[in-house]
Amino acid sequence: MTMHSPTVRTHAAHGHPPTRLWLAALTLAAPIAACGDDGGDDGADTSGAADVAADSGAGGGADAAADASDAAGDVGDDASADAGADTDTAPGWPAEPDRTPLAGGGRPSDVLVPADYTTDREWPLVVLLHGFGASGLLQRAYLQLPAQVDAQGFILLSPDGTTTPRGQQFWNAWDACCDFGGTEVDDVGYLLGLVDEAEARYRIDAKRVYFIGHSNGGFMSFRMACEAPDRVAAIMSLAGSMPSEPDRCVPGAPVSVLSVHGTDDDTVPYDSSDMGPGAVASLAPWTGLASCDETPVVEAGPDYTIGDDGTTVSRWGGCDPGLDVELWTLDGTGHLPPFNADFAPAMIAWLLSHQLATP
Repeated sequence: MTMHSPTVRTHAAHGHPPTRLWLAALTLAAPIAACGDDGGDDGADTSGAADVAADSGAGGGADAAADASDAAGDVGDDASADAGADTDTAPGWPAEPDRTPLAGGGRPSDVLVPADYTTDREWPLVVLLHGFGASGLLQRAYLQLPAQVDAQGFILLSPDGTTTPRGQQFWNAWDACCDFGGTEVDDVGYLLGLVDEAEARYRIDAKRVYFIGHSNGGFMSFRMACEAPDRVAAIMSLAGSMPSEPDRCVPGAPVSVLSVHGTDDDTVPYDSSDMGPGAVASLAPWTGLASCDETPVVEAGPDYTIGDDGTTVSRWGGCDPGLDVELWTLDGTGHLPPFNADFAPAMIAWLLSHQLATP
């Protein structure tokens, strides 16, 4: 099944807030912010980032984000009710949260905690995985996530991958990306260890743990869903892929998956390539596990980027209760999409509206 360059599109006008210096910094880092076939010159598309470094927009997608946010609130209310207000049996979380980096077994991870954090309720946990050669700090700035920590109420971890001899940080996902030096570092174990450490420090809702990843981080997010479906409620992969070899990912349970991919991505192509099976085919295992319809409903979605031809949403219906699989196709966009201010709220709200599918 091949879907490419959908023709149903939507457009929206945008305002233009001031330039964000952090995004300009990410633009400079873009040539090493994604997977490459030799761990060096990966040819990441930086034209969109250059545009957004000079200009960033807002508008479009507010209704979709609001709907998803309402759903996320319902899930949060249900989870809080299940947990109950009695914290006497809690394992001793301090009332004032520790905001210092997690130890990570010698690989520290930054952590952002909502300003209104309290142990009277459980909190979702989001783990952000950067692209090849980037960092947790750059990635969370690019995706505009810090503001969402308070706005939507979750704890954010933004760890850094292992550093290559050339100083490029990476995650050990599939063979195509990105342990080019053959270190065989156990990043699944490392990331699950971070989740354990966060759950020991904060009052985390274990049914609402999510992974977000860009490029190499997207590959790694898929791997986390494959190997730890009992710990991962949902993932968002931006410009990532499943492995070309199907036997590399045989999850024992379904996970809700949101994939976001640009049609003009020259680094991790939208269609099948040596980097993976492509944006649509990467979702086939997840639609099958969730008993979704074979063919998605394709419709125009909110405009989440600046200066392209819109976003097309492919949504697989008929999935088992509580499970969703979606593809947000960014028409005419490359490997580093120039997101407007609507993307982060909508993407986070989509994730937070899901709970762990396994008991």
